[in-house]
Amino acid sequence: MSSNKNKTVKKFISVIIPVKGREEKFLRAVKSVRRQVNVQIELIIIDDGSKIPIQKVPKGGAIIKTKLFRNKISMNAAYSRNIGIKNSEASIVAFLDSDDRWGKDHLKIGIKYIEKYNCLFIGNHRKNFISNNIYNKIIPINPYKFLFEGLGDFRTSTFIIKKSLIKKFHGFDPSLNKHQDWDLALRICSKTPYLISEKNTVLIDQDDNARMSNTANVEASMIFLNKHKKFMKENHKLVFFEEIIKKLLSKKNQSQRKEMYKEIYRNKLNFYKSFKLTLFFLIPSICNYSIKIKKCFTNRLIINSQNF
Repeated sequence: MSSNKNKTVKKFISVIIPVKGREEKFLRAVKSVRRQVNVQIELIIIDDGSKIPIQKVPKGGAIIKTKLFRNKISMNAAYSRNIGIKNSEASIVAFLDSDDRWGKDHLKIGIKYIEKYNCLFIGNHRKNFISNNIYNKIIPINPYKFLFEGLGDFRTSTFIIKKSLIKKFHGFDPSLNKHQDWDLALRICSKTPYLISEKNTVLIDQDDNARMSNTANVEASMIFLNKHKKFMKENHKLVFFEEIIKKLLSKKNQSQRKEMYKEIYRNKLNFYKSFKLTLFFLIPSICNYSIKIKKCFTNRLIINSQNF
């Protein structure tokens, strides 16, 4: 009798993974889903037009049910995730990019806080540098300040949320080909509580050149800016341009880089107010080399220090 009382009830949750190619990393991501503890998972995969179609993943580990949807032509990750949300059966959904990974207690931790606060749960990863006294509780910080003033980052693979809440905000914006995670988090967190766990449970893959966040898509970035700029302070906009231009520092991207400085001017911003933008303008090659070295060192440090 007592053994039944002490038995842990495993929560049911839907995990949504859009994928396009890169099967090896996708299977690595699925492996991290199987390893989740104290949960039962409905895994929903959306193949966004892979040249070699992704095969349905068998059940196993924490995965008790799988669904596979295919887009006849490549749409984008936001469109694909919305298909997953629409077809999910659980009351809570979590998102994972096909090249990222989770620690084994990521979902367990997220569900605990969602049930307590009905918030957007954000799993910790290396870019969150908020004060220790803010972790594991509702963050009383405007999300634009959080994102654009160096306090942290919003990444899709860190998000866990009630299905009813994300549907209230109409899910991901499929008109955006870039910054879809920023857009969703800013819209939700401007009106709803959000929380970041102290424990690092998410490993973001920084080495995949195919992922949109690692490439510069100027047009897509401008669509995001035009949608959100009325809520952004001048320093927020400058930080936004820093994020774009740092991906345009190689010599082959010189013309795009010049175009971005013109965009800064058109938005009536003074780039010299940003130390980074000034350096990017004066010594782009040196800055590009420094960023690559830092990125390589940080990735090795994170992978060696975390159990993923």
